[in-house]
Amino acid sequence: KKVQQNAVSVLRQVFAFAVDDGYRKDNPAPKLTSKGKKLNPRSPDPYTIEEREKLLKWLEYNASASIYAYFLTAFFTGMRTGELIALTWDDYDARSLTVEKARVRGEITTTKTNDSRTVLVTKRLGNVLNDLPSRFRKGAIFTNQYDRPYQAGYHLNKRFRVAHEATGVRHRSGPYPWRHTGAEPAWLAKQLGHSLQMFYNVYAEWIGSDEKDQKELAKIQ
Repeated sequence: KKVQQNAVSVLRQVFAFAVDDGYRKDNPAPKLTSKGKKLNPRSPDPYTIEEREKLLKWLEYNASASIYAYFLTAFFTGMRTGELIALTWDDYDARSLTVEKARVRGEITTTKTNDSRTVLVTKRLGNVLNDLPSRFRKGAIFTNQYDRPYQAGYHLNKRFRVAHEATGVRHRSGPYPWRHTGAEPAWLAKQLGHSLQMFYNVYAEWIGSDEKDQKELAKIQ
């Protein structure tokens, strides 16, 4: 039984990596079983605000402006990897990002839920996005050293791992571990592109009008 559990654990990590890098749209790992018993999905493992700021500070001074902006956007919007690398400047209006596509295996496709949503942008994030050189070239928001759109999250996540090693922050497993904050469930579900039921199922342990949206936005700045 122990051998089976270890094997399933490795497979779950492989599938998580595949989703993270855009090789798959879905992660079947939670359905894997050991001796007929369904395994519980991995529980959320959020970063603390202090850990988040350590990572972001290191990235700001030791990575490109685009990589820093990418992870700042990830932390403050909770977007999926494929959604982030698919963003273009046409999706940004200084107050929000329109999320209606994703890049999977290098190709532009629909979002995981096949729905579009509007994600509010904090003032801090907006200032960083506004300073990106790619804004004046239009096209993709986040670009690599050759000024081309990222096709997958592999190189971005390699830099993220280096940031963990440099700062001593414990690395979280999973495709997008930044998707956890402390605002109200209904508002967060909308930001993340979940149904409220899905949000409660996954994030219940961590739950603690435009005006209302702005109040919730302020909680994660």
